[in-house]
Amino acid sequence: MRFQPLHVSQCSRRCLKKMSGITLIESLLVLSVLAVVCTIAIPHFSSAQQATMMASRSESLTNLFYLAQARAMKENRVYHLRLRKTENTQCIVAQPSTGSGLVSNETDWLSAMSCQQTRLPMVTIPTDISLLLKAKKSWAPLPEGELFSIDFRTQRPTLNLTVGLGGDRGQTPDYVVTVRQYLGFESCQWGGIDSACS
Repeated sequence: MRFQPLHVSQCSRRCLKKMSGITLIESLLVLSVLAVVCTIAIPHFSSAQQATMMASRSESLTNLFYLAQARAMKENRVYHLRLRKTENTQCIVAQPSTGSGLVSNETDWLSAMSCQQTRLPMVTIPTDISLLLKAKKSWAPLPEGELFSIDFRTQRPTLNLTVGLGGDRGQTPDYVVTVRQYLGFESCQWGGIDSACS
């Protein structure tokens, strides 16, 4: 039994050549279009992600303040809300006062306080989100240390405060958290109006 070689006709060879795949130029063209689309889309995606993170952190701060208020009433103690900044992160911690209710030496608690602890309620905020303090008509960086305290006798914060969360080290915030002695705590998106959340 002999096998004959199978010959492909001329038409079939031409058809196979045309269907063999895409050329290098076509591949490069598709890749360049994808590169342009990614270059345009990625910055928008990262800014949307940061805005979502700021909204989440401002809501978490408001919840932390309410939690500190509830604990102060339940435990009959003064709670201090303090900001701690480290190289990689910053955190706001709700810390109960020691027996007398007086603030201890600031350097003592600042050196002892850590953003990695899990015992005290806190909210961590990445360093790429700037924390700002509303001072009259302008915003300034929020200084490290005590922000305010909540006394269990009055059940209110000791002062009015507006904290802003901004991206890209901006001079104005994107979101704000307000602390009001008689109205409580609230977070909202900053619209450039003097009365932040209403």
